[in-house]
Amino acid sequence: MIRLLGGWGYENLGDEAILAGYVQYLGARERFHIASAAPPRTRIAQGGAVDVRREGQPWHGASNVLIGGGGYINGGWLPNIYTKLGALACDTRQAQVVAHGIEVRKMNNRTKQALLARVLRGGEVAVRDAESAAELERCDVNSVDILPDAISLLVPHIEKYLEPAPSLKGKILINLLDVPGRSDSDESELNVRAWNEFADSLLTKLGDRAVGLIVGAYDHEYMKRFRHLSFVEPRTVGQLLSVIDNAAGIVSVRMHPALLASAMGKPVVAIPYCGKVRPTLSRIGIHSRILGRLDVDYALDLLSEPYSAASAWEKAHRENEVWLDDKLFQVQPSVRGEFR
Repeated sequence: MIRLLGGWGYENLGDEAILAGYVQYLGARERFHIASAAPPRTRIAQGGAVDVRREGQPWHGASNVLIGGGGYINGGWLPNIYTKLGALACDTRQAQVVAHGIEVRKMNNRTKQALLARVLRGGEVAVRDAESAAELERCDVNSVDILPDAISLLVPHIEKYLEPAPSLKGKILINLLDVPGRSDSDESELNVRAWNEFADSLLTKLGDRAVGLIVGAYDHEYMKRFRHLSFVEPRTVGQLLSVIDNAAGIVSVRMHPALLASAMGKPVVAIPYCGKVRPTLSRIGIHSRILGRLDVDYALDLLSEPYSAASAWEKAHRENEVWLDDKLFQVQPSVRGEFR
């Protein structure tokens, strides 16, 4: 039995899509249950057929704890990071820890560093960028591997989630946030002072082709400033994937809708609103989809530019699956045979 921890239940459907990849991966291999900050929300996002319990509460019967990928351990989210680290310390007590594809940022005081070291030291750890590895080294957590984003575990299974959404044919999905107002805006590659002007111009040029995509908390709070913009708000991972599949393209501040769109061969523009975007997309091999400057015509050119990232995603999936097979089940590629 494996206990699966991560950023589940925190009002971010992109993180729930990461979880769906783990559900697909583990479902064919081992019994597991999920620890979520909000079990009802996670059950809905996953379509209901999963064993979900509240994180940080007593549990029994799991020999391994898998801490799943994503930005769950970002020390910049105060005061939540202390609650998360406390829950992790409780959830990982007396268990073998495997942390996979995590992003670690701003563990910049002794309390955060000590709590994280207590959770991860002695476990198997892989992060999704070199910056996270360096951050862990400062926490005295060494021997860290670097892998592509964990959302790649979902990619081979996307087809089984898809349903028609004909009203989105020809539409461009727009996911925008208040980039200048974010606590991580200092990491942005873009001129955040020009952000609102760019967003206004983009929506004006797209006109009624644009549809606002609500993926997590605060998305609507910013995009409601565009009074004539209609919205779509998926509640499940399947709905999110179907929305992306039926649209003509996507411009996204949130990283995982952009990643999923690239995996599905959809025209996509990823906004490098903070420091995680470029290393994550570059690690997978799709850095060409990053908006390097706040130029509307440049963004529209990217949306009309044909490309295929299939081979990059296949490679990313294989790297993650091999690593997990080894660390969780001690299965080497030569024993497993051919990749699926």
